[in-house]
Amino acid sequence: PDRIEAAILAFVRDNPVESDSFSGTIYETETVRAMRRVFAKLLERPQVYMVYAPPGSGKTDVARKLISEHNAQHSADQKTFIFRVYCRARICPRDLMKRVATACGSQSNTAIDRAIQNLRWDFRGCRVLLYLDEAQHLSIECFETLRELLDEDPRFSLCFAGSHELDRIFAQFAGTLEQLERRITDKVTLPAVTEEEATGILRSELGGLVLDASLIRQQIQLATITVRVDRKNQRYISIGRLMAAIREIREGI
Repeated sequence: PDRIEAAILAFVRDNPVESDSFSGTIYETETVRAMRRVFAKLLERPQVYMVYAPPGSGKTDVARKLISEHNAQHSADQKTFIFRVYCRARICPRDLMKRVATACGSQSNTAIDRAIQNLRWDFRGCRVLLYLDEAQHLSIECFETLRELLDEDPRFSLCFAGSHELDRIFAQFAGTLEQLERRITDKVTLPAVTEEEATGILRSELGGLVLDASLIRQQIQLATITVRVDRKNQRYISIGRLMAAIREIREGI
């Protein structure tokens, strides 16, 4: 018993579960509602979704908040899980699988095949969704490695989230990624924050101030940026810039 206890404690020490919680405020925008629908669909059965949103749209904070809420609500049944994995630029398949294993609380300091076997064992009989953030950074080899988690029991659902560059990658390597692409159930473009939603956020965050219409319009204009999607310029309100402007207003009071 002493040796078993020591081994368990050593494993817990060497494989900490990193809590990807989010303590900020998330407003009930259409983006949040769309992400909730995506997560609900992906937890129904093993499948693949692609989720697009421009940089600064707040998709990462929304995902972290919803994931934290889901895992807290379902901690008792231990049957459905959502884990977020950040995909840095030029990440290799082995490092990616280490991040997946770490996010899932599984043994991470091991080879790819052993990591996959451990994940299968740890989550047998469970429904698991992997949310791959900034997935446009993934290589073909990374995509193919993740596909094995979808194809083999317990068959994880996969959500590839990133910019529209992600769709271009799949289009460019359509032949190479055919096995994964034909498994994609849906491609979802998260809706941009509307002026009405942005106005509501400003009034809620700065409730102690008297905000006239001209100040609100000014802040929304400053938070509006232009991105190029499918060879066309598109303007949208950046949540990141909007929240930065709110902080500056507070500090200037």
